[in-house]
Amino acid sequence: MKKFFSSILVILVIICFLPFVLPLLTHDQTNKLAMVVDSINPILSKKELYAKVSTSKPFIIEKPQRVSQEKNYLYRVTAYDKNGKSRKLLCKSFGQPAKIQVGDYLLIKAKGQTVKFWKIINRNKIPKNIIKEMN
Repeated sequence: MKKFFSSILVILVIICFLPFVLPLLTHDQTNKLAMVVDSINPILSKKELYAKVSTSKPFIIEKPQRVSQEKNYLYRVTAYDKNGKSRKLLCKSFGQPAKIQVGDYLLIKAKGQTVKFWKIINRNKIPKNIIKEMN
C-alpha cells in the first residue's frame, strides 16, 4: 500500500511540474510536436511578437490537404517579444504563398511555438527596442 501511494505521489509531482518544464524544451523548436505541446499547455499565454522577414520564399511547401487540395506554405522567422527576447517560429500561409517580401515586418500572436495569427504591419508600429534587435 505504501508503494502504491508513493507511486501516485511521484506521478502527481511529474504532472504538476511538466507544464513548467516543457516550454524550456520546446523553445526555438519549429516542429509540429513542439507546436502541439505548447498549444495544450495551460501555463503558457498568448504573446504578441514582432518579426522582420528575411526571405520572401517559403522554405517548406506542405503536401495538399485532402479536403481542399491546397498546399500550405511555411515561412521561418525569428520573432521578438516586447522585452527583446527572440524565438524561431513558423508562419503558415494556407492555400497560396503569402504576399510577403524581404524587409516586411510581421505582427505575430503566438502561444509558445504555436502561431495563432500573423499579419504584415508598418515598421512604426513596432517598439524601438525591438527594431534595434532586428537589425
